[in-house]
Amino acid sequence: MHPILSQFHLQPVLIDGRQALSLSGLKPDGDKARLTAQEMAVMTGISQNGQYKPYAVNKEGIATIPVQGTLMHNLGFSSSYATGYDVIRRKLNYARQDPDVKGIFMPFHTPGGSVFGCPDTGDLIYATAQEKPVWTHSSDMSYSAGEWLHSQGSRRLVTQSGGMGSIGVLIGHVDMSNALNEAGLNVTLIHAGAHKVDGNPYESLSTDVRTKLQAQCEKTRQQFATLVAKGTGMTVADALATEAQCYTGSESVDIGLADAVVSSNDVLAEFAEYLNQSSKTINLSGQSMSNETQPDSTPATTPVAEQTGKTSPAPEPQATAEDSAKAERVRIGSIMQSDAAKAHPAQAEYLAYQTDLSAEQALSILNAAPTTPAPSSPKAGSDAFLLAMNAEQHPDVSADDDEPSAAEPQTPDAQVQAMARDFAAVTGVKLMK
Repeated sequence: MHPILSQFHLQPVLIDGRQALSLSGLKPDGDKARLTAQEMAVMTGISQNGQYKPYAVNKEGIATIPVQGTLMHNLGFSSSYATGYDVIRRKLNYARQDPDVKGIFMPFHTPGGSVFGCPDTGDLIYATAQEKPVWTHSSDMSYSAGEWLHSQGSRRLVTQSGGMGSIGVLIGHVDMSNALNEAGLNVTLIHAGAHKVDGNPYESLSTDVRTKLQAQCEKTRQQFATLVAKGTGMTVADALATEAQCYTGSESVDIGLADAVVSSNDVLAEFAEYLNQSSKTINLSGQSMSNETQPDSTPATTPVAEQTGKTSPAPEPQATAEDSAKAERVRIGSIMQSDAAKAHPAQAEYLAYQTDLSAEQALSILNAAPTTPAPSSPKAGSDAFLLAMNAEQHPDVSADDDEPSAAEPQTPDAQVQAMARDFAAVTGVKLMK
């Protein structure tokens, strides 16, 4: 057995059970002899003296890091049929430091793979997503280990026919004892240590060994479900309740594994638009004042649970970035998975990803929006927030400043500021920069 493939032998494996037999067709060594230096950088994730980036970067600053084929530990290269976790990590680390990279796009087409290397790679995706947007996209399938990694992106997407799920673990064992008996062969294993030959293929599994292997599977599955819950905002119980089922398209969104169904034809353009808007948008917040502008004698307040909109004293210093990131994912999920979001998808996406409004504030805006935009309303794509805010007509309140200046440019940013002031005047909720 090739040493690379040994990581799948009698070990917990994160792979869709329907794809397990495909492991026999892997060719771990690959053919690198005819690759150019640039192709080698992309295939291995190793930059050639900084001359070549280990990924493609488009003009919008989006680096594409594909996750394809069987996922393997320390494979050293990537291809259409197998990808090393080590290669994914090299590319991510390079992209984190690359000033040309504004966002990272990770298309998935994988049935899963080895447990070895998967947790560390998932942690790196999650950490990178705290610094730069990481959009994971199940363009074909992201099962098992693929689901583990996919769930750690900052925005998780799927195509109409894309597959997701398989939150489970398997161990394969071949009992060759009957075949050996028929062939007249008797294998003797001389060993020291009671468990030295546990699970060998020359005899059937004992009850004790089977119980031990089952426990290994359950332990890994629990870890798997915990990380999926961390990344998606699902509960661990909900992740476990899938019982390793696989889901497609809208099913993945309904269960919480994906944020939205997005076509492969549109996803990069949507990502580019998101990055463009993020660089321009005003940071609206549900907080009354920023920490920098508050007097020292006044304790800061910050949302306790952004999905409720309630505030309390700022968290103690020991609150981690991970806690904040998880709360943000819950806030986004509460908005995007609501009935109001289905009726007003463009406005919901704007409020969820472009503002810091609490879920309660965002939902109140969405619920007030008309089902069909008035003819005079601006296009949802051009200023979805303004469209949502114009849903209610308030007396003596306009979208312009009380004393508009002819010299003041009527840009989308200026309009948003004016709407924010009007919203504060009517509701009492201040939306500060």
